[in-house]
Amino acid sequence: MKISVLKERDKIYTTIFLILVGLLGVSIATNLVLGGYLVKTHNEERTITVPMVFDHPFESNSYTGDIRLNNMMVRSLLNLRFNVTPESIDSQQQEILRFTDPKYRSELKRSLMREANYIKTNDISSNYTIENMKYDPATGNTYVSGTLSASTSAGKLDIPDNEKSYVVKIQYINGQLNVPLFSPYKDQPKS
Repeated sequence: MKISVLKERDKIYTTIFLILVGLLGVSIATNLVLGGYLVKTHNEERTITVPMVFDHPFESNSYTGDIRLNNMMVRSLLNLRFNVTPESIDSQQQEILRFTDPKYRSELKRSLMREANYIKTNDISSNYTIENMKYDPATGNTYVSGTLSASTSAGKLDIPDNEKSYVVKIQYINGQLNVPLFSPYKDQPKS
């Protein structure tokens, strides 16, 4: 009698143990499938953003953005760099340096400091009007041309309007925007 009760109890414990092992197996399989789905979704999920100031919504994920995001960032960088006054130039240049590739940051910082000193000394306000913007998908470069207008409040300098062209490259590195190239260019690329 005692032996049959023990065998019955052992059968129940064995059954419970096997059910728990089965549930653990199902739980592990579910977590693996869900984890794979989350990684795939995280890497491929596209977010549509409607900016307040710019004219078109854009798509992006943590690794890339579309052409409209590229154009918006190029416009923003050009505005930060060239639409300046003596009062605003320091904060705008700090914003530009936030996006600059660390390899080129010290060189660009020296150049920007010279510009800032010149603008503050001569009390210059400038405005860059974009007239043409062209994106080259093969290189990732955006070619921008426009007119740089500058004036002084006291009329210290006679500054004529200048046609200026720039090439800007924007990249995503580890989910962060990075600007490895922002320089003038002479010849417009062929269409």
